[in-house]
Amino acid sequence: MNPEQSSNQPSRVNCWRAFQSTGFLINKRISAALTGLTVFCAVATSLVAANQTNSANPKDGGLDDRAEIYVDRFFQPNQRLSLLKAGHLRAEALAHYSRALAFDKKKDLDGALREYREVLRLSPANVDLARRVAYLQASGGRLKEARAVLEKSLQLNPEDPRAYLSFSEYLLTYHADTAADRERAMLLAEEAAQKFADNADVYDHLVRLYLVSRQTDKAKKAIDQALKQKSLDPHFWLKIATIAQGVWPLNTSVGQKPILLNGIYQKVLDHSKGQVAPREAVAGFYHSSHQPQKARELYEKIILEHPDQLNLRKKLASVYRVLGQKEKVIEILRRVLQIDPRDAQTNRLLAEIYRERKDPVKAAHYLQQALKISKGSESEYMDLAQLLLSARRPEEAVPVLERAAYYYPEEPFVVFLLAVSRSRAKQYEASLPSFERTILLAKEARPALLDEQFYFQYGAAAERAGNLDQAAGLFRESMKILAKSGAEDKESKAFTAQLYNYLGYMWLENDMHIDEAGELIKTAFNLTPESGAVRDSLGWFYFKKKRFEEARIELTKSMEMMEEPDPVVFDHLAQTFFQLGMKSEALEHMRKALDLDSANREFVERLQKFEKEEAPVSRPAAKPADPENKGKSLPKIQKPASKKAVG
Repeated sequence: MNPEQSSNQPSRVNCWRAFQSTGFLINKRISAALTGLTVFCAVATSLVAANQTNSANPKDGGLDDRAEIYVDRFFQPNQRLSLLKAGHLRAEALAHYSRALAFDKKKDLDGALREYREVLRLSPANVDLARRVAYLQASGGRLKEARAVLEKSLQLNPEDPRAYLSFSEYLLTYHADTAADRERAMLLAEEAAQKFADNADVYDHLVRLYLVSRQTDKAKKAIDQALKQKSLDPHFWLKIATIAQGVWPLNTSVGQKPILLNGIYQKVLDHSKGQVAPREAVAGFYHSSHQPQKARELYEKIILEHPDQLNLRKKLASVYRVLGQKEKVIEILRRVLQIDPRDAQTNRLLAEIYRERKDPVKAAHYLQQALKISKGSESEYMDLAQLLLSARRPEEAVPVLERAAYYYPEEPFVVFLLAVSRSRAKQYEASLPSFERTILLAKEARPALLDEQFYFQYGAAAERAGNLDQAAGLFRESMKILAKSGAEDKESKAFTAQLYNYLGYMWLENDMHIDEAGELIKTAFNLTPESGAVRDSLGWFYFKKKRFEEARIELTKSMEMMEEPDPVVFDHLAQTFFQLGMKSEALEHMRKALDLDSANREFVERLQKFEKEEAPVSRPAAKPADPENKGKSLPKIQKPASKKAVG
């Protein structure tokens, strides 16, 4: 219709313009809206067709007479467009079912029950729906109505095993206190097993009833009945095998022989040619029942046919792991990562394997890859950090723990590990706030974390940062905790020696509290007389007291006791020899110190000084003597290249 033609018809509007200008009123009921929309589209379609055939015929008034909608009037749609009765019932049932699901989702059981009952009224033979309605009624205490629903469902569905099982389960759930109802439940289960002998679900229900009532012999007979079936469905046999495991449960013994179960699982294999899932389930059974060779052969066969199944490769790797062939495990898992490098689970498995092999470097690599792919747990970040620390890569542990602290800001152990990692990465100043925050977080959540080790680590970081008074206070706090514990074991004595030695050596290095430092070091020596690090500190104490001959004896012994050459000990000996007037020996030991630590500027300057200057005195060296108060041997405390060991 030409727009100009409508100017003399103010009460009528073209249907398309009516839709555009006045809008389409949508009923709140969805079904009515859909019906109205269907009618509208049908009318619109017929009008377009009329326009195409009759637009040239002015006698009929053109499209204008046929395509008009009166805003204030409603015309019933053509009866030919109405739903057939069956379709109408189905549409109404679906509408009620949709509302029932919405009520279910909102946990409104009364509303859900009301709508489900309407659906059941429209579709009374629906077994699953009858079961749902009955259980909703029973949960509300309406047991009589629920029973009637399931009785009727059984009458309407005598050839559906679900009707028997639903009613039997209901009786055992809500009427188990009545002997007659328990008997009825059992009879229903047995009738279903006889009537539907090729249905695995009926055996599952019946065997469970027999086992609960301690009728094991009857349960075995039910399995025997199932095994006589001629089913070609592998899933039937898989379900029967699972049921049989309830009758003949697998034990944890490696030497068990599940002969009967193997026979049932063989039926699964016989009827599952080319199917992955059933055969995968059988391989899983072999693995769990301590038959790794059978599991390996079956997994490898399936993988050969379906090389794209990466999950099967990982399961095969777990079988090789049981067989102790770790190299094969690593080979398979690396192959999986070549195909899918973003497989976080496989990266985690490889990390675990390398951790077991005491290879922290590779373990850290794969765990790091896994955490790059997906956010890890709190413990995984801490594991990775500790692996990196074990691998002497604290600078890599720092960003890992910074990320962990972002995800888990209230976990004190994460913050503590971050503090330790920063300290070991020589970020001493940055580590101090993390130690302090650990104290704030751990006071309530993990007070046991604030032990002597914590304050020792904190004190060592403060010392390296140049905060000597703070470090001394923290070391003393560690000593207090040790004294309260009263521990006398070797490990505690070794740690006490390390702590006393560290504080004493710190004071010696900075010419502070020399005599008190000497007493601390002597106490450490008495606890660990075979420690090369503590004997070096003792020799250095004698040097500071200008008792050079005693210093030489202790330092020489320290050098002999060190498992690896220590540049600090060579430096101490060089200075002692120089003070004793033994310039050639001083130069020799100073050069050895530089060989071990060529970047040490202080060593370079000292060597230059010794080369230019004359030694203060010249005297023969006395024969070395054993130090006094040699005590019981305890574990050695390793000394770092500079100053004393931290942790």
